[in-house]
Amino acid sequence: LKSDYLFTTTKLHTLARFIVTRLLSIVTIVTPWGRFTAICPSVIGCWVFLLNLHSSIQHMQLPTGKKVYFASDFHLGIPDRATSIARERRLCQWLDEISTDAAILYLVGDIFDTWFEYKNVIPRGFTRFMGKLGELRDKGLQIEAFTGNHDIWMQGYFEEELNIPVHHQHIIREINGKKLFIAHGDGLGPGDAGYKFLKKVLSSKVSQWLYRRVHPDTGVGVASWLDRKSVV
Repeated sequence: LKSDYLFTTTKLHTLARFIVTRLLSIVTIVTPWGRFTAICPSVIGCWVFLLNLHSSIQHMQLPTGKKVYFASDFHLGIPDRATSIARERRLCQWLDEISTDAAILYLVGDIFDTWFEYKNVIPRGFTRFMGKLGELRDKGLQIEAFTGNHDIWMQGYFEEELNIPVHHQHIIREINGKKLFIAHGDGLGPGDAGYKFLKKVLSSKVSQWLYRRVHPDTGVGVASWLDRKSVV
């Protein structure tokens, strides 16, 4: 009886060790910023994953008197040229006002109501606004931009001409000890499967390559017409 007990106990220990190993192999971590899943071969692997997750968060301590600004949904280009230019002038005035105490400016999507970059062509207009961004960057203001659902096809112009990085996904920043989840917001959360699928299609390299085969006069015109029909 004792021998049978020891044999059974050994088998149970082996089974428990196997289950624990498997549980550690596939780890799902739920945080305020989302759900992260990692395949870790050991406890050490899990800690490496956690350290990498932590290190991917950029940390910033603001100088005294400096601020972080967030702005989005300017939708430059609508409803008509005159109205858009008036809004653009007010926007440039606001940028001048915040430049004295801004440490960083986040432009969180839908800056333009329509935006598509060809190899050598961008949509007409917005020269005041982009000139002001270039001026502020030259003065040392940190600016980061995000794509929204109306300007999803930003592909390099801001980085190359204005030295402004463009994020196509959310980012996490820690500023003065506070963690911030920064994103335009479209397609986040449950539901809205149709839009999420459409966004993946439009974001694909194939879709962008095909659209660039269309002449800019037609391509930008069609995109502007579709954006005006959009309810968001």
